Amino acid sequence: MFSIGMFARMAQVTTRQLRFYDALGLLVPDEVGPGGRRTYRAAQLPQLQRILALKDLGFSLDQIRALLRDSVSPEELRGMLRLKQAESQQRLQAEAQRWRRIQTRLDYLSVAGHDDRAVVLKSVPAARWVHTRARVTGPAQAGALFGRVTAALGGAPFAPDSLFVGVIHDPEAWSGELEVQAGRLLPEGGHWSAAAPGFAVAELPAHDTVAAVIHAGPVEQLPVAYHALAQWLARGGAGPAGPAREVLLCPPQGPAGEGAVTEVQLPLRLVAGGPA
Repeated sequence: MFSIGMFARMAQVTTRQLRFYDALGLLVPDEVGPGGRRTYRAAQLPQLQRILALKDLGFSLDQIRALLRDSVSPEELRGMLRLKQAESQQRLQAEAQRWRRIQTRLDYLSVAGHDDRAVVLKSVPAARWVHTRARVTGPAQAGALFGRVTAALGGAPFAPDSLFVGVIHDPEAWSGELEVQAGRLLPEGGHWSAAAPGFAVAELPAHDTVAAVIHAGPVEQLPVAYHALAQWLARGGAGPAGPAREVLLCPPQGPAGEGAVTEVQLPLRLVAGGPA
């Protein structure tokens, strides 16, 4: 079960959107607890992705309700999305960001239900890092934050292979902005004394168990990795126990983010009989 904030982050929507879809009967929470706290199941992610895909295709919410009632298949959605993508490629540069969203939905739908990427369990030791904190609303701002971190933390004492890390906080009250800590791990014995405004040294806490999955590709496609983790969690035996981490193992090699390799780590709270 996921809080409305965690579910919103996995699907890259706002909690306000989820409440709106609930009011319209498009996507009803699995449970509503005391005080109106909504919780969702991983199995509801495909339904939400269908709603978002149809919305990107230009359908009204009433039309989406009718299409969902008629059980549009993933194959039909993929065909419709590919057609929309071809049309979008002919539009002005201002439409480029919309096109990338459609591509992300296509990537999601192509693996929904049969994503075979490996989820591994491992421990993560504590580490010292230099980080800053910011709110981002999309890939453009995330890219700008990465550029800021790279510029501030590009020299000594950092080694060329010092990892970049993002800590993504659960947006329980998120309404379009994502709270992110972004920084770089200090080498063992390294000391950072530069006076970069907004940056500070801190300890990145250890975790006894995290579920980790590797994603190769642009950061815009990271929701596919989060979907793989959600599918794995849906089997039971574990639940999220803290904010997710995104560890950049290989920086992007081109302007479109190609060549990037990211490990998404989700701290776990294991229960009796859970995975080992």
